[in-house]
Amino acid sequence: MNEELPIHARSASTALRVAGGDAPEWIMWMPGGTHTIVCKRGTKTVQVTVAVTPETAAVAQRNLDAYRAAGKQRPFFDFDHDESRASAWPQEFAWREDGVWARVEWSADGREAVVGKTYRAFSPAFLTASGSYPGRVDRLPFCMGGLVNDPAFTQIEPFWSANAREDSHPQKKTMDPKEAELAAQRARVTELEEQVATLKAAAESDDRDQTIQAKNAELAEAQRKLDAAENAIKARNKRDAEDCVRAAVARGVIAPQDTALQAHWTGLIESDPKNADLLKGMKGAAPLQASRITRPGAATVQITAEDTNDVLRAYNAERNPRRRGEIYRKELDPILEKGERIPFERLPEPFKAANSLGTLVGNIVSQRTLATLVSARPLLRDVVTDFSDEQARKDQTVYTRAVGLPAVADFGSAAADAAATDYPVVIDQFKQVLFTFSAAEQNSTGRNLVREHSNAMAIAIGNHLVGAVAALITDAFASETVGAAASKDFTAITTACKALNTAGAPDFERFAWVNADFAEALSNDEVLADFSDKANSSAYARWVNVKGFSAITEFPALPANAVQLIGFAAQRNALLLATRTALDPSALVGAGYPGTLQVITDPTTGLSVVNNQWVDAATLAINTRIIVLYGVARGLVGAGHKFVTA
Repeated sequence: MNEELPIHARSASTALRVAGGDAPEWIMWMPGGTHTIVCKRGTKTVQVTVAVTPETAAVAQRNLDAYRAAGKQRPFFDFDHDESRASAWPQEFAWREDGVWARVEWSADGREAVVGKTYRAFSPAFLTASGSYPGRVDRLPFCMGGLVNDPAFTQIEPFWSANAREDSHPQKKTMDPKEAELAAQRARVTELEEQVATLKAAAESDDRDQTIQAKNAELAEAQRKLDAAENAIKARNKRDAEDCVRAAVARGVIAPQDTALQAHWTGLIESDPKNADLLKGMKGAAPLQASRITRPGAATVQITAEDTNDVLRAYNAERNPRRRGEIYRKELDPILEKGERIPFERLPEPFKAANSLGTLVGNIVSQRTLATLVSARPLLRDVVTDFSDEQARKDQTVYTRAVGLPAVADFGSAAADAAATDYPVVIDQFKQVLFTFSAAEQNSTGRNLVREHSNAMAIAIGNHLVGAVAALITDAFASETVGAAASKDFTAITTACKALNTAGAPDFERFAWVNADFAEALSNDEVLADFSDKANSSAYARWVNVKGFSAITEFPALPANAVQLIGFAAQRNALLLATRTALDPSALVGAGYPGTLQVITDPTTGLSVVNNQWVDAATLAINTRIIVLYGVARGLVGAGHKFVTA
């Protein structure tokens, strides 16, 4: 049997219909769970057991991205696995609770075949990992499946199901990976139980008895894994229920002393996690909305109202990084922006313990660092930034999209691909910023600890990221102007503008970075005085809306590289920066990590980092490490113009 030939598993997929009886935008590519199916591999009929999980969707998407990056031809779906005419082109894959779904662009023939009910089913094409049981999908052929009429997966709805719903977007429902694992284990136990029953019903023989013993041992192991998966979900549900109830107490929905009601809600949410939404939707008492009371005459303004404690308790209880960031942005960031300090010392137990309070203070410092990072270094707005809380491993390649100008065609022409390019970015930079403060500092009433640390770290991280992107400005960008920095004036900007126009670079979202000498020369040009950024509070010079450049910004640390670089003018698609969160920081560097690891997310920019905190047992000093995982890449090299010295 040729293991390299794709499996064609004809499945009665399908999708939920859209208004007007049109062909669906999303179709089911493969149903979730563990299935034993009779299918084709080449010309042979084979029986395959395959497990379909959220990872299957990720594999499908990675294969689709790889094919797209390799050339102009796009992977397609066909008819009856003939690999000739295209019925549709897959645009993306996604996981939902019932399987892997594909968003498609139909061909005229494919749309007619579905709307006209010529075909009622879909068959995926895939290859499984060698030696895996149940089979694990690890590759997709260029023809990733097709329309058929003889399904193997008969339990899935046909295309024109009478009870089809309007909403077909697969992101509306998702299956937790642990739930998917549990479903797969249950299916495996059921399958083994059926095999044992079939063996027992067969004629007696020594071979049969040995086979039954082996199957019983396999069944016992599968049952053990099923029990472990069920216990893990129960434990997680209990933790989630307790967190939800604590958050309700923090915002005044449940009284802290009403332990009976807390236990009741915990039990309700454990038995049915949907009850958590009911509790989250209940409005609390007034403390969170109460006006803040300030004490005049202190070295810094202090907030003494009880509502700050409630906000901090709610922030600490929230487990979702994005929602925790939203609490910070709405309730705590305005406090710090006014110059007020957060009175951590007024928090009640259990926050007074050094480890609990230290963790909270460290989290707020990290949260504010992310919130102020882009404003501290606005140069990060100039380039394409792909900030994400998605997890990745060091040296993993991700694809960052840069959007360009769409084509204008004759009316009635076929739809064209979006004017966007996916550039590969290797996430190969694993950095940290470490800060430490003592137990006495964290309880200090005279210092604004959060502002002190976060402002410095935002500038440090911002400088580093801008420097990493700027290091890519080399001779890969061929267009350049040669001359001394001291001679630069407004004409240098017009020269760069002309060069970008001639190269066909988009005439929007352009920027320029210049070093200190270049900036000093521009500052002496009276023409540019009218374009000075009046809102700029930084010591670095900045001009706005100059000759099509949204901003020209001084960056004294601009690297000379090997080309004697003094400035760079470009459209934002020229440079790319992507960040991810580390899957397991200790595995990335081969060393253990003390304390706790927690993701911190800024909901505005999407930037996420891992926060690592630990307390020194001897000194009670609180150590907080912000862990940044990122990569940089060149994008459209024709959209950049260098300024260099001879």
